[in-house]
Amino acid sequence: MTETYDSPRLRKLYCRRLSDLVPGSPGELDSREIRRIRELRAPTDDDTEHGDPVWIRATDAETERWLRATVTLIERIRRVHQEFDAARQRYTRRWHRQRLQAATARLQQDARAAYQAFERQIAVMADRVAEQEERLRRERLQQEREQSESRQVAMVRARRGDPVWRYRIRRQKVPLGDQDQQERTFLDLCLDPLDRWRTAEVGDVTGLTFETVNRVLRRLRAEDPYLIVLFQLDTGRALREWSGADDTAAAWQKLTGTLIELWPRTPAEERHQVAARSFGPSAGDRGVASP
Repeated sequence: MTETYDSPRLRKLYCRRLSDLVPGSPGELDSREIRRIRELRAPTDDDTEHGDPVWIRATDAETERWLRATVTLIERIRRVHQEFDAARQRYTRRWHRQRLQAATARLQQDARAAYQAFERQIAVMADRVAEQEERLRRERLQQEREQSESRQVAMVRARRGDPVWRYRIRRQKVPLGDQDQQERTFLDLCLDPLDRWRTAEVGDVTGLTFETVNRVLRRLRAEDPYLIVLFQLDTGRALREWSGADDTAAAWQKLTGTLIELWPRTPAEERHQVAARSFGPSAGDRGVASP
C-alpha cells in the first residue's frame, strides 16, 4: 500500500536554506558547486516558522536519516574549517606557501565531498521540497490574482462614489529619534473589503463615500492640524495601481480632487529635523505600523 502525505504515520518536517544552518567556508575553500548546494533546503528540528521555511511530510525514519545527514555535514565542515585555520597558523613563512596551497586544495576537496554526500543523502527530500515549493508558488500566484481583482473591483466602486470607505481614529506614540516619543492622532482609511482592522477600535465608522471622508478629514484637521492620515496596505496599493501615481496622496487627489498632507510635521519634529541636519543623522528612525 502506498503511503500518502495524509497518512498519520507521517510528520511535518521543516526545511530551511542550508546556508542558514551551515557556516560559510572561507573564500579559499569555496566553489561554485558548494554555493549551489548551500542554496538547497535542509531539514531542521526547529518547528518555528522564522526564516521562511518550507515544510514537507516525512516518516520518522526519513526525518531521522535526513537530520543525521545535516548534523554530519555540519560536523565535517566544522572540522575542515578548524584544519584550515590550523594550516594557516602553521604555514606562515614565505617558503611554506606550497604546503599551505596543498593543504588548502585537500581541504577544499574535503568540503566539496561533504556537500556532495549531503546532496545525495537528501535527494528524496529535495524532490518533495521542490514539489511543495511549486505548490506554494501556484497558491501565491492565485492569491495575488484574486487580490488584484479585489483591488480593481473596489476601485470601480470607489470611483462611482459608492459608500465603500471606512475609517477609525486612534492614538499612538511615534519616535522622534533617540529616546524621544510623541503621541499622535491617526486617521486610518481603508476600502471595503480590502483591509480589515485586526482589533476593534473606538471611532470605527463604515459605509462612507469619498466626499464624506474628505469632510471628516477637514473637520478633524481643524481640531488637530497634525492629524496623520494612514491608508491601509491594500487600499493604498489599489489607489496607486488605478491612478499610476507613485504616492497615495497624489492618487487620492486624482480620485477626489482634494490634495491632502498625509504626515504633517509637528513643531517637535521640525526641531528634531533641524538638529539632525546640524549634528548628523540620529540613531532613531521614524517608523509607524498600524496595530
